[in-house]
Amino acid sequence: MPPRYKWIFLDADNTLFDYDCAEATALEQAFRHFGFAYGEDVRQIYREINRKVWEDFENGKLDKATLQTTRFEQLLAARRNDADASAFNAYYLGVFAESGCLIDGALEVCAELSRHASLVLATNGISRVQHRRLENSGLSPYISRVVVSEDAGFQKPHTGFFEYAFCQCGITDKTSVLMVGDSLTSDIKGGVDFELDTCWYNPNRLEQSELKIDYEIRQLDELYRIVL
Repeated sequence: MPPRYKWIFLDADNTLFDYDCAEATALEQAFRHFGFAYGEDVRQIYREINRKVWEDFENGKLDKATLQTTRFEQLLAARRNDADASAFNAYYLGVFAESGCLIDGALEVCAELSRHASLVLATNGISRVQHRRLENSGLSPYISRVVVSEDAGFQKPHTGFFEYAFCQCGITDKTSVLMVGDSLTSDIKGGVDFELDTCWYNPNRLEQSELKIDYEIRQLDELYRIVL
């Protein structure tokens, strides 16, 4: 029996990759590299700054280069640490890119699904970083295409991202695609707006009532019953 979907679009961070693990490791190593004290409070400050900066980027208030340095300018200032934000960002991204931390079950699920459908890593972020993380994760043999917002020129949930992805993959039938991701505002809204079937990866059992979601899962291996 053929699979329900020929193409599975998979978000990267907090869907396949363990973003929290990679972020914590990169922050700690960067602070220690530059000779600064590091604690959990640093990470909490950074996460709030990073959230706001990415929000400004998505609203067109910042470009990608400014985003990368601004977040560390603000973090270093908040901690009264004297360091060059550009150098700090470069070191952080270098460590972050080397992280191959995966969500539980991601490798096994991708290996199985790739036997039945084409898997596309569909992610916002910095292209070189996302490609390097994929290489270090062990997922590369199972991913047919990688679509990154930096290359597409659009961030999810913008329809331009999905138009670019369809063009890169040669897809013409929207009913053959399932969008899987953890973010309601990025992955799921993007899929809904582009008229794709969507699957919300929701391990923390969050609630929402605004979007029409086709499937909801707590664990990645629940994709088997949906796709197969």
